[in-house]
Amino acid sequence: MKYLLCALLFISLIPFKSAAQKDISQLKIDTLYQSLPKSDGEYEFSEIVILDSTYNKELLYKNVKLFFTDEFKSAKDVIQYDDREQGKVIGKGNFKTTEIESLLGAHYVQNFYTNFSLEVYCKDGKYKYRLYNITIDGFYGSDDQHVVTSIDDIYNHTKIGQEKKQYRKAFIDIVDEINSTISDLKIYMNKKESIDNF
Repeated sequence: MKYLLCALLFISLIPFKSAAQKDISQLKIDTLYQSLPKSDGEYEFSEIVILDSTYNKELLYKNVKLFFTDEFKSAKDVIQYDDREQGKVIGKGNFKTTEIESLLGAHYVQNFYTNFSLEVYCKDGKYKYRLYNITIDGFYGSDDQHVVTSIDDIYNHTKIGQEKKQYRKAFIDIVDEINSTISDLKIYMNKKESIDNF
């Protein structure tokens, strides 16, 4: 009888535990969403990075050009504005994230292409980056149905519907990729040796 009561207690706690895990997962999404930086109602990741005086404007400019060349398929297609004298480069980048959800033996695939503008402005000993104008193209199902969406739309889908787990993963993956792009830029900007053919 004692074992039966323990088993019943354990079984009764399973749904509660699952619900608690979902709440924690949504809490993580909510916290991340509220931490995203905005400027004039639009998402914008920006920072002034101070370096030492050995990083002159010319070196930093070359590092930016190298970043765009290596990070994206075609720097010529990506770069929208390039002023060596001013030390300013603006480019358009994107990345793809794929989310797969298994439901009743079927796999549902969603591809998200996140597009953004990236501006880097160099001066002696410092630079400023600004990642902004973020839009997301979503492609759903076997017929690749196209939907223009946003960070806000994806966040809203994390709370409701059968696909909320898929959207939670998409939301985290997109924010992680944005932060990864910024981290990659910083690595390039910290290079002491740059190429001379720009």
